[in-house]
Amino acid sequence: MLVYVLIIVLCWALWKTIVFLWRRQQQKQLFNDIPLVFDHHWFWGLAKKASNVHDAVEIQKRFVAEVRPKWYCSWLLLIEPALFPSSPDVFREVYSAIDVPKRHGWSGPYRMFAAWVGDGLLTSNGKKWERNRRLLTPAFHFDILKSYVVVYNKVVDIFMDRVGEACADGRSVDVYPYVSRATLDTMLRCGMSYMDDGIQNNKDQHPYVVAIHRLGTLLMERVLNPVHYLDFIYYHTAKGKEFRKLSTSRRSKDFLDILITARDDSGAGLTETEIMDEVSTFLFAGHDTTASAIGWSLYALGMYPDIQGKVREEFQYTTCFIKEVLRYYCPVPAQSRVLAHPLTVQGKTFRPGQIIDIGMNSLHHNPAVWGEDHNEFQPERFFSKNSLHRDPFAFLPFAAGQRNCIGQNFAMNEIKAFLSVVVRRFTISTDPDRPAVPYAEVTTRAKDGIYLHFQHRRKY
Repeated sequence: MLVYVLIIVLCWALWKTIVFLWRRQQQKQLFNDIPLVFDHHWFWGLAKKASNVHDAVEIQKRFVAEVRPKWYCSWLLLIEPALFPSSPDVFREVYSAIDVPKRHGWSGPYRMFAAWVGDGLLTSNGKKWERNRRLLTPAFHFDILKSYVVVYNKVVDIFMDRVGEACADGRSVDVYPYVSRATLDTMLRCGMSYMDDGIQNNKDQHPYVVAIHRLGTLLMERVLNPVHYLDFIYYHTAKGKEFRKLSTSRRSKDFLDILITARDDSGAGLTETEIMDEVSTFLFAGHDTTASAIGWSLYALGMYPDIQGKVREEFQYTTCFIKEVLRYYCPVPAQSRVLAHPLTVQGKTFRPGQIIDIGMNSLHHNPAVWGEDHNEFQPERFFSKNSLHRDPFAFLPFAAGQRNCIGQNFAMNEIKAFLSVVVRRFTISTDPDRPAVPYAEVTTRAKDGIYLHFQHRRKY
């Protein structure tokens, strides 16, 4: 009897091996003329040279700047090839597809991410995502967003008082912790009517913000370490235990009114778990990504005094300035999708399960798209006359298609309100001894902080 069982197991294993080798040969033929990214190890792929997301992003930026491909690829453990779009034409075909969900599966970053933020809009797929997106869309209606202006002003007033005090002796201050507390304050006030001036008045960083930053670092380290893709291995490591402890303590018991009252066509509302997942998603996505955008906006204002003057005087110019910040610094540097159905892109048909990894720097710093001056900071790129013939898929800070960012108008309004008030009160300048270096993780932060001087303007 045992012999028969062994024969069956061996035959099954042999069949699986044959199928795997056959599919891999098909994939090799399909990807044969798609450029392979720089520093690609024959077995480990990018993970050999890139120990973190920042290193991977820099390798990809260098590759795109030199080779200027419309797309490129990388292999994961000789098993799965990942396709990286880098031109508007490829992005159009991917984002216009009906069903290109977030990547879960054994190597999927969104499966790992869901252990942190839950199965909310950011990580969910399929019917659940469609239903919840439909239920949550009213929360971002124009009339509701208008009512938040008062909140933005209150939050930025507290922010300015705090940085003004910190810079009173002429020293520069790392503005990023202050901005993180401010955007968290905004989300709590707008999303949950939770009013607490202590969030920004506390000199220590808020525990939630500290946890978010650490979770982001741990998550990105795991994404680039294939050995840790398996939960039973990862959660027995020291970092896996730390990740689990932080992620299980992050859930808030405050509920958004829109989540509690939302009902679908059948009259059913969201479950308590779904509400908690969406709260966690909105707290992270609504504060961390916006903090990155505002932090780099303030840094750019300090770097370019002439631009700062224009932002102070011209509201329309401010919009162009913010768009250039989103292009240049890419606050959300990476996404990952997987095909649910066959998709033909640029004449090649990819099968379901194909990984599509999206590096926004590969698009926003592609010289074939933005010109040889793509590494120069120029808000004028977004003047109407200069954008007239630009492909709409050349600039995608909030993604596109079905899975575009539901909170993009909220974020843009918050950033505009924040900057317009700050530049009226302060003249911002950088600290020449402490330049800010972008460092890509879940969001783009500064490696050693964003140190700025804030000097009160006499006319304020």
